[in-house]
Amino acid sequence: MRTDEKRLDLKRWSGKKTQKPMTIVSAIICKNAIVIASDSRTTKEDNTIRDDTKKIHLVYLKEHFGFLVGQSGNDDLGARAVEIIADLY
Repeated sequence: MRTDEKRLDLKRWSGKKTQKPMTIVSAIICKNAIVIASDSRTTKEDNTIRDDTKKIHLVYLKEHFGFLVGQSGNDDLGARAVEIIADLY
């Protein structure tokens, strides 16, 4: 797709509102580090909103090293998935 076509497509979609919840998780590779960030909003099944959801988790390995896990979707299911991952290590 050419650059001018991408701009046109972006203009087409920028004015449209979406009713679907979404998660933003971003990772940036820097010279000496990796930076990861996310939003904290969760929309529950009854359409109520929470703004305090933790979507990035640090999982420690037995050798005292760790890694980050980012989650999206249902908060309860995501938290359970992180627990399972942590139990594996």
